[in-house]
Amino acid sequence: MGQPAITLRVVGVCKAFGRTVALRDVSLDVPAGEAHGLVGENGAGKSSLLKILTGIHRADAGRIELAGVPFAPRGPDAARRAGLALVPQELRVVPGMSVADNVMLGRWPERRIGPFRSVDRRALEAAAEAALRRLDLRVSPRQPMSALSFAERQAVVLAREVADGKARLVILDEPTASLERAEVDRLFAVLARLRADGVAILFVSHRLDEVRDLCDRVTVLRDGAVVARHARGGFTEADLARDMTGRALDAVHDAEARPGGEELVAVG
Repeated sequence: MGQPAITLRVVGVCKAFGRTVALRDVSLDVPAGEAHGLVGENGAGKSSLLKILTGIHRADAGRIELAGVPFAPRGPDAARRAGLALVPQELRVVPGMSVADNVMLGRWPERRIGPFRSVDRRALEAAAEAALRRLDLRVSPRQPMSALSFAERQAVVLAREVADGKARLVILDEPTASLERAEVDRLFAVLARLRADGVAILFVSHRLDEVRDLCDRVTVLRDGAVVARHARGGFTEADLARDMTGRALDAVHDAEARPGGEELVAVG
C-alpha cells in the first residue's frame, strides 16, 4: 500500500502582529486518517496557527494546502465549505433547541405549504439522526440540548461539523479540558470512526498523556517555531514537556509547586 494522501500541508508559515512575531517558518503535514497532535505552552503560536487555518487571520508568508488545493479561506464559513471543521473550546450551541436543530444549525431543510415555507421536521430529524449514527452517538435527535452533559454537547457539535460528509480535516482545540476519563475515551472512539473514513484530525491539547495515547505524530511549538516532531512510540510526556519549555519535566514540576507559580503544562 502507498502512503496516505496529505490532507493538510503547512509550509513555511509566518505571522507577525506589529513587532510581535507569532509564527516563524511553521511547517507540518497531516495525512488522511491521521491524528496529529499540536502542543506548546500558552503563547507558543498554536492559536495563531488555528486562526490562520480557519480564515480569521491571513499568513504573512508561506503556503497552506487542503487536500492538495491551495487553501487561504477568507473566514470560518469559507474554511468549512472547503472541508475544514473546527470544534472550539467554547461550543456554539442553542440550549433551547433540540439536538436535531443543533446538528443541522443554519441548514434546516424546508418544505412548502402553498406560498409558505416551514422547517421540514421529519427531514431535519432524519438528517440529524444519520449524522449522529455515523459517529455512533446514542443521543435522541428530539432531546433538548439543555438536557445534555458538556461531553454530549461536544459530540453534537462534532456531528454538526461532519454532517454533510465534506469534512476532510477536523481541528479539536483543547477538547478534553472539561471531560472525565470515561468521556475522553468515548471522544477518542468517535475520532477513530472519523479516521477510519479518512478524515484527518488536528488535536490541540495541554494533556500530554492524551496526546501520547491518541496521536500518530506530534508537532511541538515554542516561541512561534517548530522545535520538535515526534512519531507514535518515539516520545514520552517528559519529552514533550522538555520540548515545550526547554527544560526537563522535573524543573517544570518545581515551577508549578512554587507559591503563586504559573502552571506551565498538564501531564496527567
